Amino acid sequence: MNNQNMNNITAATNESHEIAINITRKAFVGLARQGMLFHQGILEGCDDALAAALAGEKARICVALAPDADKNYIHLAVADWGCGMDLAALTNALQLGSAPLTNSRLNEHGYGLNNALACLSGGTGDWCIYTRSQPGPYYKVSGPFDLKMTVTEENNLQLPEGLNLQWPDPSTVIYVRVPMAIARTLQRQGNRKLSDLATLRLWLIEHLGVAYRGYLELDPVTLEPSAKIAVTVGQSSMLVPPIQVPMMMARTEKLEVELGGQIVPVIYVHGTLDKSKRDHLVLGGKARYYYQGTQPTQGIDIRLGKRVIATAQLGEIWHKEDGTPISRHNSYNDFVGELILPE
Repeated sequence: MNNQNMNNITAATNESHEIAINITRKAFVGLARQGMLFHQGILEGCDDALAAALAGEKARICVALAPDADKNYIHLAVADWGCGMDLAALTNALQLGSAPLTNSRLNEHGYGLNNALACLSGGTGDWCIYTRSQPGPYYKVSGPFDLKMTVTEENNLQLPEGLNLQWPDPSTVIYVRVPMAIARTLQRQGNRKLSDLATLRLWLIEHLGVAYRGYLELDPVTLEPSAKIAVTVGQSSMLVPPIQVPMMMARTEKLEVELGGQIVPVIYVHGTLDKSKRDHLVLGGKARYYYQGTQPTQGIDIRLGKRVIATAQLGEIWHKEDGTPISRHNSYNDFVGELILPE
């Protein structure tokens, strides 16, 4: 435990601890105004879960959804079975702008976690975290943020009824009561009437399958995926499949590009949108967010190792001779591809 984290922890009793936080309630509400979308908040939690995966083991993540008694809200939990956090790590994770305690690119505790909690809860809603780094009681901390927060030790998870975590004995569980208006942001603008969780789950599976396809596809050596992600609605569970770019007439190029002053080898695969594949891309059904053959979805994905970090990139990459970005145009609607950068 580093000295800073020791200074942030005060033992109140044998079963509770007071920790100092550098976020006020007002600042936390401010974070919620950044406009992070529902699926982006969930991806932050999944990134942290993948970063916490135990060495040599397949990562397991469960995203659990359940209805709330108030139809204007839903219950959300993101659980993992990785290394978990001890009290010092949990204290560090809750500080705004804290440096991660691991060197994983995916582990963005500090801004990522706090932004996700703020945006998913609407800034003032209920949330809590359960975590443990070894068998035994969980450390539990509950929102809203304040300069002094209490971490209690709990023998059991106490989550709203209906949340199914798929597998027993998780290491970390992040729970948020999410306003339905925020949950609907996983769709594109103009389609905001979604209310049933089964349909919401299909949209979410599409986002997860695209973002983590490198983790979900079979490794060519082990013939096993690096991660397994389940999305549950009550007792109904679905595994997220890897969702590849639906393209035909694909061409693969191996290039060397300059990034940060270094020459980096990249793989660039590009082709034409295959609408037939697109229409059966998500568990046999049609993709509804990505690869739509429209101006907002034209362009290529950028993948860092196994994680897709950006989609529909066009003017962000290609510029005209005068240096201005290429503008989106209907003539590019069928242009799709993937640029894979090494981790």
